[in-house]
Amino acid sequence: MRVSPASSAEPMESRKSGTKDHYITLGVGPEATTSEIKKAYRALAQRFHPDHVQGQETITASEKMILINEAFSVLSDERRREAFDRELLLERNPTQIPLATPPASNDWEIPVAPMSRPGAGKPRQNLDVDKSISQDFFEKIKLQVMQAGESAKMKDESEPGWVWSLQGKTWGGNYWVALRIFPVLNPNITRELLKQINALMSKRRSGWKNNAFVFVLGFESLQESDTVLKLIRTFCLREEYCVPRNMLNVLVMDAAQHRSIVCGKRAGDEVLQALLGALGASA
Repeated sequence: MRVSPASSAEPMESRKSGTKDHYITLGVGPEATTSEIKKAYRALAQRFHPDHVQGQETITASEKMILINEAFSVLSDERRREAFDRELLLERNPTQIPLATPPASNDWEIPVAPMSRPGAGKPRQNLDVDKSISQDFFEKIKLQVMQAGESAKMKDESEPGWVWSLQGKTWGGNYWVALRIFPVLNPNITRELLKQINALMSKRRSGWKNNAFVFVLGFESLQESDTVLKLIRTFCLREEYCVPRNMLNVLVMDAAQHRSIVCGKRAGDEVLQALLGALGASA
């Protein structure tokens, strides 16, 4: 039996918890049936799909579609919905520890370890502890990137929807590194995310310097891994993203196991190599 959060969906603005409420995103309640969830998803997808909007609203619509796809991926899967409900229940009732959910099967088949993780192999703890470990890990990565990119004076550059983003500049180069974490990463979310990355690159690109962009996509669960990686690799290897004026690398990272795969062409730029090295991507 699925564990349902005790309270019904509240307006997003009034919620101050750390967990994204997928019910609010889709505009349904915690007791919504599968058919009601599908109906709400179709209506929102029709309304916010980037192909149906124009101009500056395209970026906003793309961002919303990422959230909508993410919410539907969780709520349409019985096991993930149960885990999500437990997380909400634990957040709203911290003294009540729900039963652990069996870990999802590991679709990740290429173990590229960026750095060692203390305590790997120990039994998984409760959701709050796991989340804290992941946050600490990604904050350490941020510090490593800032240190590696010291010559470019990497500094915080806020970008809505991203956990953190850093920008640095040298006399001839413009560098941008950003991190985003997904509970579930699947082909639909990936397609919308690549549209957003394309728009961000256009916004952040320097007109007279070489540009190097690195996007780190962390995930807790990966669906259809072969398709996701194929989409990202194909995107990164487009001719326009493999030249010094517009170099793109996307690092896909398992937030739980701290393993990663880097997609894109590695250039000879020393600062870019240092940034990728800080992320665990060897040349």
